[in-house]
Amino acid sequence: MVIPDLDASIPYVLETPRSRRLGVKLAVGLLDAGVVPTAAPELANDPIAASKVFLEQWVKRELQGLSTLALHFRLLIRNTDSWGHRLSDDAQGEAQVAWYSEVQPFVVGQALERLEAIHEGLGALVLTIIERKCHHLPVFTPSDVLSVVTDFHWYGHKDETGALEENCSTEEEKEAMRAEMITRADLDAAFPKWATQWPTVRRTAALKVLKRAAQGAKSPLVRRVASNALALNALTPVEQYRAQGEGWFIGYGAVLCWSPEDVATRAFDDMANHAMEAEFVDWCGEAELDLREPDSIKSWIARMKPVFESVKLIDALITDLSAGNWTKVKKGLV
Repeated sequence: MVIPDLDASIPYVLETPRSRRLGVKLAVGLLDAGVVPTAAPELANDPIAASKVFLEQWVKRELQGLSTLALHFRLLIRNTDSWGHRLSDDAQGEAQVAWYSEVQPFVVGQALERLEAIHEGLGALVLTIIERKCHHLPVFTPSDVLSVVTDFHWYGHKDETGALEENCSTEEEKEAMRAEMITRADLDAAFPKWATQWPTVRRTAALKVLKRAAQGAKSPLVRRVASNALALNALTPVEQYRAQGEGWFIGYGAVLCWSPEDVATRAFDDMANHAMEAEFVDWCGEAELDLREPDSIKSWIARMKPVFESVKLIDALITDLSAGNWTKVKKGLV
C-alpha cells in the first residue's frame, strides 16, 4: 500500500483551535515586547515553534559576548511544547519559560589567593559577591563543596570520624570506608579555610577596598575584576524568577575549583548522581507567563534585563579569575 503525498496546503498535524489561539497570543506578546520583528511570516504557519526561535535569538542578542558560560531557554505551553511534541491540549493560557546552563569546572584558586595577597580579604570579598549575586545562574563554590561533603560523606558530622564510628565496627572497615570518602584532610588540603565558610560568616575586606582596587590597582586585570565585582554587587536581584521544583537542585552553571585536581568536581558529581536517582531540578530559573494578560510577556522581557546583566558580569568574573597565570599579576594598590 502506498500512502499518497499530501498537498502542501494540507497540514500533517492538526492543531486544536485553542492550542493555536494560545500560540498566536504568545507570538503577539513577543511582537509587542520587541522580541519578534514586525515582518515574520513564519508566525502564521507555526506560531509556537517560530516564537521559540525568536526567543532564542533574543537571548543570544542580550547575552552577546559571553566567554565561558552558556544560557539556554526552553518554552512550554501547558501540554504543547516548543520542541515539536504536540500533546493533548487542556491549556488554560499559561506558558512557562525556563532557562538552564551546561555546568563546567573553572579553576579560580590561584586568582583569589593572589587577590588575598594584594589585600587581605579581597579575594574573599570577590568570592562572596559571586555567591550572593548568582541567583539566576547559580555557581557551585567551595562552601557548597563543604555542605555536600558534610551531607554525603560525613552524614551530617563535622568530619568523617562520626560517620566511621556509626558505620564501621573494625579498623579495617574504617580504612576501607575512609578510602571511598572525601575526608576533612582532603577538604583542608583543597581549599583555604575562608573559602569553605558560608558567605554570611566569612571575613572579607570592606567594600571600599574593592573600590580602591577598581580605581588604583597596579594590574589592569585586578582593576577589571574589581570593577565587575562592584557592578555585580550593585545589582538588585529579581527574586521571583528562581527555579522551583521538588528534589535536589543541580542547575548550576559553573563549579569553582581551587586547583585542577581538587575535590570540587567530585563533590558536585556525587550530589548530581544522587539527585538523579529521585526528584531533581536541573534548570536555574523560570517564569510563568499568563497569555490571557496582554502585558505579561512584555513585563517579563523588561524584568529579564538585570538577570542578563548579572549573567554577563558573572561570566566576565569567572573568565578573568580562571584565565592566565595570576602569580605574575602585579601586587599593590595606589
